[in-house]
Amino acid sequence: MQNAIEVRDWRGRTYLVGPSATELLSRPRTWMLWSACAAMAAIAPMQYGYAAISPQLATAQGLPLASTLIPLAVWLACQAITALATAILLSRGRLQARSALRLGALLSGAALLTVAAVGHPPALSGLPVPTALIVGYGLLGGIGAGLVYGACTQTVARWYPDRPAIRVSVVTGAFAYGTIPLAVAVGLDHDLLGPAFLVASGVAVIVVTAAASLLRTPPSLWWPPEVDPRAWALDRSVLHRQPRAARQFSLGEAARTRCLAVLALILVVAGAIGIFNVIAMAIALDAVGPIMAAFIALMLLLNGSGRSAAVLLAERFGRPRVLSLVLLSLGAGQALLALAGLATRTEAPLGAELGAQLGTQAGAQIETQAGVQDAIQTGVAHAVQAGVPHAVQAGVADAIQADVPHAVQAGVADAIQAGVPHALQADVPHAVQAGVADAIQAGVPHALQADVPHAVQAGVADAIQADVPHALQAGVPHAVQAGVGDAVQAGVQAAIQIEGAGAHAGVHAAVQVGAEMGAAGAGLGAGLLALAGVILAGIGSGACYPLIASLVREYFGDERMSGIHGVVYSAKAVAGSVGVGLAIWGSMDIVAAFLAAAALSIVAVGLCGLLRRPGLPATLPIRVL
Repeated sequence: MQNAIEVRDWRGRTYLVGPSATELLSRPRTWMLWSACAAMAAIAPMQYGYAAISPQLATAQGLPLASTLIPLAVWLACQAITALATAILLSRGRLQARSALRLGALLSGAALLTVAAVGHPPALSGLPVPTALIVGYGLLGGIGAGLVYGACTQTVARWYPDRPAIRVSVVTGAFAYGTIPLAVAVGLDHDLLGPAFLVASGVAVIVVTAAASLLRTPPSLWWPPEVDPRAWALDRSVLHRQPRAARQFSLGEAARTRCLAVLALILVVAGAIGIFNVIAMAIALDAVGPIMAAFIALMLLLNGSGRSAAVLLAERFGRPRVLSLVLLSLGAGQALLALAGLATRTEAPLGAELGAQLGTQAGAQIETQAGVQDAIQTGVAHAVQAGVPHAVQAGVADAIQADVPHAVQAGVADAIQAGVPHALQADVPHAVQAGVADAIQAGVPHALQADVPHAVQAGVADAIQADVPHALQAGVPHAVQAGVGDAVQAGVQAAIQIEGAGAHAGVHAAVQVGAEMGAAGAGLGAGLLALAGVILAGIGSGACYPLIASLVREYFGDERMSGIHGVVYSAKAVAGSVGVGLAIWGSMDIVAAFLAAAALSIVAVGLCGLLRRPGLPATLPIRVL
């Protein structure tokens, strides 16, 4: 390679510095990162996506759950073994990333197309479902996904030798992100299962083929020229973030160490629980579809983002310590999910019973109050309709009968005391409105002769004008009050007599509402527990993969890291079988399955205590006598 300089650091590691990625690719090396992410996201529906729809697929085909989960176990085994073989072939130069991606695109598209065909009702597909899934999805899809996974992770790790762990974690995180749209769509509408996987098949072929045209692998031992490898190897912060292996191990030497077996067992536990959790969430989709679809999306989101976050934390606090915390998070999530399942079993019937009792006690009282209120409203309306005309008629008649003689007497008296002009102009209305007191003080003798007829007419007119409104104002409220009182009494009696059957119906309705409210209260508590469990489990299930890969590099060196990590990653084949077994058990007893997963997580935490960097010289302590 032209313009390349071979450099050795203080440990003897060889670096081939230059040329730059731009000179080799005609574009920045970030293109390799994002192309690999796109390819991984495109094939993501084959793992977590299929796990999320496997219960719905079994229901649509009228099959037991195991018939759709066994192909998933086959897929996981084929994917892990193929990824190991791809990593070894790429590291030895016997396979090109382009070729691996092109073949992986075709096989992945065929696998997703198989699931799309089987996703239709049996009359439409006409396929032997278990055989089609095992061959078309399990075998072909597993091989295709392994080719894409191995090519993408190895290519990115070689383009970023200065920060391989964080970059590879971004790529593997896309393996979870790409499942979210499909899982949510199928979770909300089961009829979209076939069309969603049909679209995913086309997307996988197009995107992975496009990535194959962009991805290139750098020369062996390539190092970016912008980073001085000797200064990088001596940088204390780098040594803290990425501790070096005691020496470079071969695959055989690594296989004889205890650390390799411990890392493989930890991966089995983390991988099995990650698959089991997605399937367990999907089993609950029929009960609370939209909520559980959101839980699955949240779990997958945290599964992807938790990988990069865990690597950053590990560079600061140490990989074994962070791996222990991640496994604790995974175990705590299983315990909370078990509690949520237990709460759903026990608290919902208890809450329903308590709500029914409260509804029984309060139903009759509520119904009686409702009957009285209805009677009052009906009485008021009836009084307003009937009392107002009656009050008008009665008020006018009373005013004519009572107030005319009174007006005559008042007008005569006022006329005697006040005189004709004053009586004509002011005193008749004034006498009617203000009373006799003011009129007595004036008086005129001529009123007896002239103003009696006029006073009679004026008094009658004023009485009618003044007392009709007064009768309206006084008679209407009186009639309303009287009508309401009568109506209330009659209405209450009618409500008590007539609405006896309504009271029974009201009590029954109150019992139902109380039961529903009690069950809803219990469901809220279980939902909060499930949410906390999903968050902790999502963080823990994905973060283990990049941490284990980083520990392989830290313990066994960089030179043969691809093959050694491939051996550890192949333990995912066992993880798939364990995860599927937990899911089948969970379909019968979800609480027990979650508790078993929590126990496995605690065992994995204990295994972290056995991790020691191999190859360090054994020294004898000096005994001070």
